[in-house]
Amino acid sequence: MIYYRHMRKNNTLGIALVLGSGLILLLALSPRKTIPAESPPPIPTIVAPQDSSMASRLSELRRRTATPGNPLDEIKRRLLDRQTKRAELSELMDSIPGADLPEMAQFAYDILKTRKVSAANYIFSGIMLRWNKIDSNTVKDWAPEHIRDDEAWNVASILAGDWSMTDRAEAFQLAAKFRSSGLRQGAVAGILSRWAVTDPQAAVQYAMSKPEGTDRVNLLGTIGLVWGKSNYPAASAFVKSLPEGAERAHFQHCIDYGH
Repeated sequence: MIYYRHMRKNNTLGIALVLGSGLILLLALSPRKTIPAESPPPIPTIVAPQDSSMASRLSELRRRTATPGNPLDEIKRRLLDRQTKRAELSELMDSIPGADLPEMAQFAYDILKTRKVSAANYIFSGIMLRWNKIDSNTVKDWAPEHIRDDEAWNVASILAGDWSMTDRAEAFQLAAKFRSSGLRQGAVAGILSRWAVTDPQAAVQYAMSKPEGTDRVNLLGTIGLVWGKSNYPAASAFVKSLPEGAERAHFQHCIDYGH
């Protein structure tokens, strides 16, 4: 009886051991689920609307901070950028090295001819005037030969006016070398506008020496604008000495407008 109880006790223990070992083995062989570590929630990205002032400022900042490869290429890119303001254009043109002005003059003239940007005339005028101050002799050779588009008549006018300040006779000779009648007319008008500041009557006499027609009327108008602004009473008295007709009427109109 004691042996039986002992054996039953040992059998019970053995069974428990077997069951426990089996349970451990079963748990060891069972696939385990991996519990991922908690990650912080994603930070939301705030995107400004494309038409907002913030988006415009960011775009402008990226444009300004872009690292240029070639400084001259960067100036060209900025000159062609429609978002570049007039004040920035002036700074850019002033930053062009003197040795690069011939290349930039041709670049600006090409912009003017193709009408790529609305400020093309302003850009071309600014570069040509700066080049003219640094090397007037080279510009005197380059401008009449290379500037052929009538759209640049005001550039021809400004340049010829500057040339006339040192030698009026030479300025008239250079004005005659421009390739189109519009450019030649603009150059002569520039000379007469400078002449009218110091001796308006002599400028009028020169204009009256030209053949009758639209060109002569326009030249008289140019003088009238300057004279009316500088000495309106003298200009009004002088106009009465001109023959009655369209020229006198136009001259009087320009004097009044200049005043």
